[in-house]
Amino acid sequence: MSRWLLVAALGGLLGWPAGGAAFPGDSAETMIQRLGPPASGYESPPVLDWARAREAMYPHVRLHWMDPAYDPLRSGLTMQGVVVALYDLDPAQLPLTQPENGKIGPVPWRHLSSRREIFMTNISPEQFAKLLVGVSRDWTAQSLSHHENARRRFDLYGFRSRDGRYQAQLSYSEPAAIKPAPAAMDGPAPPTFNLWIQVERPVPLHPAPSR
Repeated sequence: MSRWLLVAALGGLLGWPAGGAAFPGDSAETMIQRLGPPASGYESPPVLDWARAREAMYPHVRLHWMDPAYDPLRSGLTMQGVVVALYDLDPAQLPLTQPENGKIGPVPWRHLSSRREIFMTNISPEQFAKLLVGVSRDWTAQSLSHHENARRRFDLYGFRSRDGRYQAQLSYSEPAAIKPAPAAMDGPAPPTFNLWIQVERPVPLHPAPSR
């Protein structure tokens, strides 16, 4: 379900400590330098399947951080929550022919570029109102829709950066009701969030080269 985007605005407004920030297109190396080691179980750079790395449709690596202070929109405002980033291999690093074992790597973190970043947290209605104010200077709203079912109600926003390079979605619900994917969480009882944000490039960062 796609709903995710903007929470950068809250940190400065809410008094949380300043944190890292990256954007789709930044390398995994940059993200790790800002946020520390990911919680994805990678103790060293990953080994990729060559055939899958040729496909531009699917990100090749997923990393997540459990509780960093983060500024996903580089708005100068940070908040704490879960960060998930999806990465593609730089096509210049993709061998033209399949390696004998079908594998590439370990792939240096600097050769993985973020395609999409997701941020999840829990905020109050007052905090959400402050978030929308903080986001308005660098993003333009493109859509807003209200959704309601037996379990919850939520608003889904669509945004585009003013420079046209990024698009984003934000889902906000009240009370908290958005549960993150189990793979992104640790423990038997993952927290429930009411803000889910996604920032991405309108098209894949590195389309697979034709062979």
